[in-house]
Amino acid sequence: MMNNELAIEGLLKIAKVGQSFEKAGVKGYSNIWRDSVYFYWEQWKIPKFSKMRIHSKNASSLLNRDRNHNPGGCVYEHAIPFSCLRKKLGFKIIDENNIHRYLTYIIGVNITKNENIDLNNVKCGQNMPTNWDEKDLFARYKEAKIELVFPVDWKTTYGLSYLSQQGVGKI
Repeated sequence: MMNNELAIEGLLKIAKVGQSFEKAGVKGYSNIWRDSVYFYWEQWKIPKFSKMRIHSKNASSLLNRDRNHNPGGCVYEHAIPFSCLRKKLGFKIIDENNIHRYLTYIIGVNITKNENIDLNNVKCGQNMPTNWDEKDLFARYKEAKIELVFPVDWKTTYGLSYLSQQGVGKI
């Protein structure tokens, strides 16, 4: 099993490759980064389509506790979309100086396909609400009236306890 140190080391290597791609004019750094974060950071901690992840009340009946395949009808996404997170944290490229803060905010959420449409309908598919206070990490779901279910240990699982220890109250 991978640990945080190995995962971060691997992600930093990938970030450097992505930077060289961008310097060469090759598009796609965002996709490389998103997929790498999933495989190096998210997947080994909690199965993707598991009830152990934060999920909507409507998705609850579709998910199993320990399974890592889509039961159908579910969408895996992030509480704060990657593009918003990078913009809010004020950097385009991930490096040694900002990777810990970035990864702390990577929070996978399972919702239904219909709820994903609801997010898009309120213009929160790839954006946070326009009135976002930068404190409520789940504001998109509130805006779309999607009720979430939180596992008991979600704060420690997602690294948010680290943020609170550092005194970070908002993004």
